[in-house]
Amino acid sequence: MDINSIWTLAGAINYLKTSSQNEHVLEKIKETIYSWNYRSEYDLESIRDDLNGIVEHVMTQHFKDKVDRELKLSISCVVYNEIYENLIPLIRGQFSKEDLYLYEKCTYLSKKNVSPGQFGCSVYNCLKFISAVVELSVLDTYKSPLEKINCLCSTYDMIYAELKLALVTIISKYSEKECEIPIINNEEVIPILMMVVIKSKLLYLWSNLFYIKFFAGDIIEENNGIRSILNIYETVILKIMTIEESCLNVGCDKIPTNLDVAETMAILSSEENLETQDHATLIGEGKKRLVSLITKATAEKNFVPLDVAKIFS
Repeated sequence: MDINSIWTLAGAINYLKTSSQNEHVLEKIKETIYSWNYRSEYDLESIRDDLNGIVEHVMTQHFKDKVDRELKLSISCVVYNEIYENLIPLIRGQFSKEDLYLYEKCTYLSKKNVSPGQFGCSVYNCLKFISAVVELSVLDTYKSPLEKINCLCSTYDMIYAELKLALVTIISKYSEKECEIPIINNEEVIPILMMVVIKSKLLYLWSNLFYIKFFAGDIIEENNGIRSILNIYETVILKIMTIEESCLNVGCDKIPTNLDVAETMAILSSEENLETQDHATLIGEGKKRLVSLITKATAEKNFVPLDVAKIFS
């Protein structure tokens, strides 16, 4: 079974039902959860140890002939969904100030209709990233660390997908290499992810990240891609919390945001010809970066086959 199919509660339940000969296995898991002798109701480390113990107990008692990673993840997903409403208030109470400050900062910046350009990257102002905003905005509805990780990674993947689509659009217009795209730098994604986080206006993003890192450390440790993405989210959150309005780039919206990538390229190319080296600005450098990226996308020597292009740099 594909491990990607168990990154949701429905997928986990389906995997457990097909893996067990006991048709009442979900009821047995719930019985174990509510009959467990918990060492503490308030100490997070003790709770984590108890939940890990429940997962191991269920595996040995109800899945003796089948022990694999998918099984453990599936049981864990069900257990955390069942215990979540009792567990999450402890974390939200611990980080209420951080959550509130981040939410209010995102709400304020969202009303200002910020764009990636105002965070130092005017390259992708022509893209909206609506699908990523929608995906991230439902993070609080998921209960297990596994599902929350999946939501964060899916949001990140959607940003890359929209960037790739933009580059493919350019390539299809200006090159015969329609199935190849250049590698996208992770650093270029950070300003975009900042905008996506701001537009999502999550109430408990700080608590969610702590919850994931604290209770899913084993998943993070064994997956470099997930660890990299979570580190980028942390970077983004800290940047949002510390950025001052006076530090936002001004004049970055000289490029209309309703243009397609080809129209954006035409405007940037014409503006670049008007700039002199003596009057170079950060915004100008950003525009040159976009022209450079588009040029690379249509230069034969810089093409990377689509099926081997690395998402993580």
